[in-house]
Amino acid sequence: MNQGITISANFTAAQLKTGCQRALALIHSPQYAPILAPYARVSRHNLDTGFSVPLAAALQAGAEHSAKDLAAVTEDMATAATEAAAGFSGMRLSWALQSFASACEGKDELTPVALAEAIRQIIEQMPAALPSSSPRQLHPSDVALTGRSSITAEDVFTMLSYSLLAAVSLPEQGSEDTDFLRDSAAATEDAYLSLEPDLVAFLMISLGLALGAQPAISDSDLMDSANEVLSRLPSVSRPAPITMRAQRLNFCILTIEGAAGVLAEYRQQTRSKDVIWAVGKTDFFGWETWKLVHRVSDPVSEVPDFAKRRNLVVVSPPPVGELSLGTEQDPTRSAGNSNVVTLHKPASRVAHRPTVIALTRCQDTVRDLPPMGVNVLFNPDSTERLKRLLESVTDVPITILTSDPASVALVKEVLSNYVGSSEMPILHAECESEVALLHAARHACAYNRGADPESRYQLAHNALEQAEATMRSFTTKDPFLRDIPDLKLSGEEVDSQSGWLMRDTVRGGFLVDDDYSRLNNLLVQLPATMDPIDFQTLEASLPKLAGVNADIHYYQGNQADTIIIVQTW
Repeated sequence: MNQGITISANFTAAQLKTGCQRALALIHSPQYAPILAPYARVSRHNLDTGFSVPLAAALQAGAEHSAKDLAAVTEDMATAATEAAAGFSGMRLSWALQSFASACEGKDELTPVALAEAIRQIIEQMPAALPSSSPRQLHPSDVALTGRSSITAEDVFTMLSYSLLAAVSLPEQGSEDTDFLRDSAAATEDAYLSLEPDLVAFLMISLGLALGAQPAISDSDLMDSANEVLSRLPSVSRPAPITMRAQRLNFCILTIEGAAGVLAEYRQQTRSKDVIWAVGKTDFFGWETWKLVHRVSDPVSEVPDFAKRRNLVVVSPPPVGELSLGTEQDPTRSAGNSNVVTLHKPASRVAHRPTVIALTRCQDTVRDLPPMGVNVLFNPDSTERLKRLLESVTDVPITILTSDPASVALVKEVLSNYVGSSEMPILHAECESEVALLHAARHACAYNRGADPESRYQLAHNALEQAEATMRSFTTKDPFLRDIPDLKLSGEEVDSQSGWLMRDTVRGGFLVDDDYSRLNNLLVQLPATMDPIDFQTLEASLPKLAGVNADIHYYQGNQADTIIIVQTW
């Protein structure tokens, strides 16, 4: 391969660092940022599952790196991208960077021939490693990396950029990560144009590396071509419709590690039928570490050994219901507001889905929280994953819910050093128990009609205050509940609840009665272990105190021997 090519101008860590700096400037520039936003962020979820966060994390790691060997820089870039990835395009990006880091292992620099070969292998192996639903995959034959008798590393990235520009401009590119409606007069409501978002990420990296090596290239034919292609990328009219199946699926993000074969064992044990996107590496001793992303309907039953997982993230399903196209002034026509749900015609009356993150250590609450719209961080024991979640938020304000001292301390540590994209403060509700957290979550997730971040923040704050005002908590060790007062509601409490029920609630884009609106609800958190006779006694005692019409839900907790009862109205 590549017979007769003269090697010159090897690819070094210094070139990579400069290229990352130029790529960062490109993706954040006023010219390109609005064009890339619909592809970089998949904002049908309140947490970003696109390539925006992992791309920025990788480029930032490369731009700030001080090492002089290429292996160290590429390894840290791959690690940053992998930690931040939360969806298909982000995982593909991190896989490509991980593969490139492997090609650079033990090397201070790469010859142009080795550089071209590493890129060719990445393009060749990616479809098998992380399959896409795109009808047309980028093939090594589509990418002309060599063709002259003398090439440099700069030539490789220039030719790669041209090849990626050609691929991005092809209308038949597709992706299961996100689809977009073609914004043209000829398009019908059902005519969708889909683009493989990770190709856009690779293009921005390649352009940055080409620009970093040749500063004068900004005025060249390459940038003219880039400006033309990127300016013609289809803009977003509205998010693609959410399928009935997607309404029940959560993104599950976790890390597994173990001896050789740990990934194969996970694939065999999981009950999920969706594709598992995996990016990992093996150390010198054969120890494997894998970042996994896949969709599940019930994470507790579908993720093997769920109770033992640490820092596992469950991204709640996207808001459902058909979004109205409305008029040009309809806020739902903006990609940045694609979590806006219309309540009814006229389309100007809209509701925003709040961003809520709950830190929990209880399996039963993990089942209930995502369907409400809550994103879950299960068994957190480090600050890094929470930091990444906050970076992924596509809308403000943010409400964080905790129920145990360890989680409270973790959140306070993160928030003490948090610098977000908005000056809007983050709401943090310290709940007394897991069942109190469930009650707060139902209020925090209620759609609100705040016209701007400040008003939405105030409404979110009011929702938490309302949650606290419509509950009371009791703790006991006696299954006969002899130390618990009468739980029947007074007329004043019923009136308070009736006033709360007059507020609109959205499910599936329509006004409906809230399934949590019964007047007397009991959320019971059971001890970690409980004698069956004691549970039977408790089950018989509660209706006597609260009335036969009380709505009673039981949850398995982690506390030693106490029973926690939260009454809501």
